[in-house]
Amino acid sequence: MIVCMITFAICGNLKNKSKVVCFLFGARIMQGVAACMVTTSTYAIIAVSFASQKMTYLGYGESAKGVGCSFGPVLGSILYSLAGFQGTFFIMACAFSCMLCLLYWLIPNSVDINDSKVNEESILVAHDQESLTSVSKFSFTKLLIDPLFLLTSICGFLCFFAFCYYEAVLTVRLVEFNLSKFGIGLVFSISPVTYFVMNIFSSFFIENFDPKKLIMFGILLTGCSLFLMGPSTLLPNSLVILSTGHLIMGATEVIFMLPILPILIKAGVDKYPKHKYLISDISSGVFNFYLMLGQGFAPIYGSYVTEYFGYRNCATSIGILLICYCLLYYILYNLLSKPKLGVSNESSSEEQFKSRKKI
Repeated sequence: MIVCMITFAICGNLKNKSKVVCFLFGARIMQGVAACMVTTSTYAIIAVSFASQKMTYLGYGESAKGVGCSFGPVLGSILYSLAGFQGTFFIMACAFSCMLCLLYWLIPNSVDINDSKVNEESILVAHDQESLTSVSKFSFTKLLIDPLFLLTSICGFLCFFAFCYYEAVLTVRLVEFNLSKFGIGLVFSISPVTYFVMNIFSSFFIENFDPKKLIMFGILLTGCSLFLMGPSTLLPNSLVILSTGHLIMGATEVIFMLPILPILIKAGVDKYPKHKYLISDISSGVFNFYLMLGQGFAPIYGSYVTEYFGYRNCATSIGILLICYCLLYYILYNLLSKPKLGVSNESSSEEQFKSRKKI
């Protein structure tokens, strides 16, 4: 991220437009890679080091991200007005350098200890031939294509797909309402602010509601909010309705996203109970991968559909997609969660193996 900020700053000295585009494109790639690495590591630390309270700490992490999304544009505007284009990015590079030093000294060594457990599980091999037949061996590929694991992973894709589709086209849409630049910025800030506020109450939802019900409720409400974010052609073309949609979207994204990682971990641990640390680590990476995949494809879809069918129809189409997936998730989750007759799970097989060894 430090190199990325410096690259952005260097672009201010370039005169050749082709070089500027190449540098900006490269900087954006580095920014995306860096963001994925930071987010994946954060999720992994939460899932492994705070296994019993992972949803609570995940809520805290998302609250912090909401603060950044809310105040980032304001801070960027202030720095730009005071230090100019290059100065802004050099200041951010210094800030990231300070953060790097703080993290190096503040993150405890226990994180490395937990990580060593993950590495031990990743190379775990059964001790004898009997264990190979009685206990299922861990398979990364089988975990990724496990129906319940895959079904929940797609929720992560849809979560950021719905949250990011308007990034490239909302400004053009708001110009139709003759809003000033400040007014456009206010509309953009609605979702991040409500996202941050809702994260404050994330522990309440976690402690009082089932994760499966939470995620379905979040998908449904997010889908409904998209009908307002256009707003749909069936509704009046009102800025108030559009803003209300963004308000609801920011709140429901929390309910939508928080249960995904715990459900992924549970699905993996149920399949491979011997590899809980490894499952937590892998699930964190898969979760972040699908989030970033949704974030990457969303602006492309939003731009294309808005270009040919209009912004209002674009938002409506994503709303319909989410509502349909909510129904599909409900049906398939209940079917896949039922135990299969005549098939013993891994934990029962392991217990039988241990009992035979004692005999």
